[in-house]
Amino acid sequence: MGIFKNILIPKNSLPKFNNKITMLLLSGGEMKRGVNFFLIFLFVSITLNSQPYLMSFADVSKDNIVFTLENDLWIVSINGGEARRITDAAGEETYAKFSPDGKQLAFTAHYDGGTDVYVMNTDGSKPVRLTYHPADDLVLDWFPDGKHILFRSIREYPIRNYHIYKVSVDGGMPYKLPVDQAGVTSLSPDGKSIVYNRLSREFRTWKRYKGGWAEDLWIGNLEKRDYQKITDFEGTDNWPMWYDGYIYFVSDRTDGTLNLFKYNIENKTTTQLTFYKDYDVRYPSVGPDHIIYQYDEELYLFDLKTEQSSKVKLSINSDKQIGKTIISDIENYSGGFGLSPNGSRVIIDLRGEILNLPAGKGVEYNLTNTSASREKNPIWSPDGKSVLFISDKTGEEELYLVNPDGGEWKQLTKNGFGFRMQPVWSPESKYIIFSDK
Repeated sequence: MGIFKNILIPKNSLPKFNNKITMLLLSGGEMKRGVNFFLIFLFVSITLNSQPYLMSFADVSKDNIVFTLENDLWIVSINGGEARRITDAAGEETYAKFSPDGKQLAFTAHYDGGTDVYVMNTDGSKPVRLTYHPADDLVLDWFPDGKHILFRSIREYPIRNYHIYKVSVDGGMPYKLPVDQAGVTSLSPDGKSIVYNRLSREFRTWKRYKGGWAEDLWIGNLEKRDYQKITDFEGTDNWPMWYDGYIYFVSDRTDGTLNLFKYNIENKTTTQLTFYKDYDVRYPSVGPDHIIYQYDEELYLFDLKTEQSSKVKLSINSDKQIGKTIISDIENYSGGFGLSPNGSRVIIDLRGEILNLPAGKGVEYNLTNTSASREKNPIWSPDGKSVLFISDKTGEEELYLVNPDGGEWKQLTKNGFGFRMQPVWSPESKYIIFSDK
């Protein structure tokens, strides 16, 4: 017998989305040593509201906005309105940046087996490939002359360090700029200096991170190579943008939420510009008059003169291809697992759920049954009376107990400011040992 269940995603899990996920679990096949191997299929049916779009990697010119949605580039007037898809290739297009005159777009595309820099007209015509290296080439900015593009790439050892390169819109070999390592980078108005993050951690989901990969801002002249650090906050300072006499950037220095700040280059003072307390400011990009950024699933424009933000009101007519009903075989997406003390049942975490399944025939239990959080690392108590696992349902990873046939969870830890590692039971089932961070 299979398990059929409906999971309703709570509002606080996916804000402004009204998604309904139906999961169908089917068992079949055999595991080694007589344990059935369970093929698990995820049947997803998504019902969307009027604005169910997650627009990212936006950029703004004097007249238009470009962004990535459904792995394609879209363009819309800076005043909003109906957005228009300008790419429809099988690969993904991201990091689009308007040229200084607003007539061209540089972008990164996953075409022909590589991830390279391309340039095309803003109407989507005449795309031209500019880089051909096996490493990923990620567009950062245009040089002020409108004839060259700045991009980053991991082409050299050590393999975790990005370097920045300059390539002509007419093609040719890229030129490596004289910086020891750099991730997100922005050029000064004259193109002679840069502000940058030496480390690149902007896509990792490490909220309130203050470890060795914490990002700071560095500034320096490309000819003089007089690079120096201009921030010293122990947390995150990233996505620098050079505009006039200021460095705009994103930081979580106030309350753990990423907000927009500006640094005065002359007097070295820092001012907070946005004051969100729930969702982060994501993927900001500066244009002639505005900074555009993602907040929640919407795009916002920050007016550089008035220092006020406003939501971009746009409409999207899409075939919603990536939101169609699919059946996904998640057989290969299992995490922690183990046998019950008597070997009659197997416990396993699959796509954030903890399942208790029979080694042969028998009843199947979903012990967690929640789509609002991720559960992992299940382990049976030696006496067989409890299952221990880790969940992030509070927003932090904590340890919980549940009966082998399901029911209410018992929370064992609190205030887990960091990651919990695999817990271990004592032989008599009275104690649990674990590590964190």
